This record gives sequence, C-alpha cells and structure tokens, in this order.
Amino acid sequence: MKPAGETSAGTEGPKTEVLAMGENHHGVDVHVEGPASLVFARSTIQPGGSTGWHFHSGPVLVAIQSGTLTRYDAEGNAHVHPPGESIIEPAGETNVHMGANHGTESVVLLVTYVVPSGAPLSIEGCPSAVREPRSIAGDRGHDDAQAHVEHSSPSPSVCRWSAS
Repeated sequence: MKPAGETSAGTEGPKTEVLAMGENHHGVDVHVEGPASLVFARSTIQPGGSTGWHFHSGPVLVAIQSGTLTRYDAEGNAHVHPPGESIIEPAGETNVHMGANHGTESVVLLVTYVVPSGAPLSIEGCPSAVREPRSIAGDRGHDDAQAHVEHSSPSPSVCRWSAS
C-alpha cells in the first residue's frame, strides 16, 4: 500500500489542507431535486453582528472555525455552537433561523451550500412561530441567550430581533 498522497510513479500527489472540521452527532442527509449548485464560502460575523432571519432553498452544511455562534431557530430557541461543531441547516421556509455573535471575537464559519441551480444562497424570512423565546436545555453556555421577534405584518422586511 502506498502512503497517502503518493502516486504510482512515486511522485507526490495533491496536498489537502483541512480548513475546518465540525462534529455532527445527528447524521447528514443532503438532497436537492434537479440540477444543483455547490457553493463553498467563508462567512465572518463580527462581535454584536448577526445574519438576520433567513432560510435556504437547499441544505447548508456549516463548520464553526472560530468564535462562538448562537443560532436561533424558528421557535426562538437559542443553540450555542463553539468552534469545532457543525450545523446542518435543512432547506425551506419552515426552517427560518438566525446566527448571532454575542462574543468578543469574530465568528468564522466555513459553509457549503447545496442549492438548486440559479437559487439564491439565502432568502430573508421571519419566524411566524416565535412566541416566548427560550434556550434549549443542554446547550453549552449562554443559557441567557434568547431571541425576541417583533413583526406587525407577514412581510419579512419588518421582522426585527433582539437578544435579551
């Protein structure tokens, strides 16, 4: 057996640099009907910043490279993700969510989008199911991180959030 990276002619093969690795304990299922685009991106959220409420037209795989991401789901639950964790975000407007950086250092995410060809990477949305925000028991740290959503009409542009 040849060492990894060595070709049959004895020359060195390609080198692979792992940019981030995130552990996922729930399994991964990625499927998009019809032609799809794979987009690989680095996303940085500055301290105090957020992604805004949004959803995706295809599944998204995220590895937290640095910083701590607080992700709010459509019910207002806060999920805290430190470096080394991963997130699988399912597609569809029923999976509206928001990522926020409540820390003092930038959150850096390595993101793989699997979207139908020609579809946007994310779509602005407003979680209609949010009533009383709460944290998920068992999430690490920031049990006080909660989302509060105000919306006066179905339009996503009027969806505002605050952390309390």
